[in-house]
Amino acid sequence: MWVRLPPSAQEAPRGAFLFACFLHAMQARGKMAAEVGEMKETSGRISGFWIVLLVVAGILVLGDLNSRMAQARRLEREAEMVGTEVAAMATERVRLMTQVAEATSEAHVAEWAHRDAKLVREGETLVIPLPPPGATPLPTPAPAVRLAEPSPWQVWWALLFGK
Repeated sequence: MWVRLPPSAQEAPRGAFLFACFLHAMQARGKMAAEVGEMKETSGRISGFWIVLLVVAGILVLGDLNSRMAQARRLEREAEMVGTEVAAMATERVRLMTQVAEATSEAHVAEWAHRDAKLVREGETLVIPLPPPGATPLPTPAPAVRLAEPSPWQVWWALLFGK
């Protein structure tokens, strides 16, 4: 392809034309370098949006970690309490097993039968004391009637309104 130069360019010396082309190429190269630099600069820089997003994500992660740690501490306290209850129940079980063993022993059953059930052994005679004939038995006093305690709201009602 042929390019026809304007008449003013034809009259100018060829060296000036080459110098102008060189300057134009350098300007274009500078613009391209500046654009590439801007692209590198913007791609290397983290935008404010990503910083805010990272901060929010960090806060959420730390909050979750904090709640998990609090829950772990609560579970450890509950485990200690349950361990204490288990130890107390084991002690109670041993005590109850001892009572069962004592209650089912031959000696304990024989002693209960003789004392509380009024049973006699072979060769013994059961004696039950009776009052003499014609004696007036003493009346057993009746237990005193206990009044029911008023509920707290009845007490406040009586204090406030005098009834």
